[in-house]
Amino acid sequence: MNKTDLLLQMMEQPQHYTAEEWQEILADEECRELYTLMSKTQSAFDMQQEVSDEEIDAEWQRLEKHRSSFSKVAAVFIGILMISGIAYGAIHITNHYSHDAEDQQPVVTVEKKKPAAQDPVAKDSTVVTQPIVFDNVSLDKIARTIADYHHKEAEVKNDQAAELRFYFVWNQEDSLQEVIEKLNMFE
Repeated sequence: MNKTDLLLQMMEQPQHYTAEEWQEILADEECRELYTLMSKTQSAFDMQQEVSDEEIDAEWQRLEKHRSSFSKVAAVFIGILMISGIAYGAIHITNHYSHDAEDQQPVVTVEKKKPAAQDPVAKDSTVVTQPIVFDNVSLDKIARTIADYHHKEAEVKNDQAAELRFYFVWNQEDSLQEVIEKLNMFE
């Protein structure tokens, strides 16, 4: 039970608590202010007086001041927990994939394909190709598309890696070796 709940319980049944218990709970500044506020509120109701708007606003401002300091502490605590969780996750993922990478050869390899028919469109040096963006596409599909463009066959040696989905920008002017190196750099 926190101090605030204890104070409220003590205020509801004051006869069950000793003077020492009251002194102990009221030694806490926050509890003392809450007790004062509750006492003033009770007095206002008992006397059937109407409390002015200025007094209500002043009490709300005092209460808000305490609430905002608590909110700041809570936000810092949550921030630290979030950063710790992200760091732990990054370390865990990096360790997991680095162990997998040590056991395997590069993920993408390219082999020569049977000679294809002559490309009807001659490669002209004045033609500028636009980069192709693969967004949320499996590695297997990316590798096969690039290999087909270069008239090669692609094989993704790791079945789990073949199913991974990537965001990858492919510049067709890059050599096949450069593209393979970029694809193999993903962890």
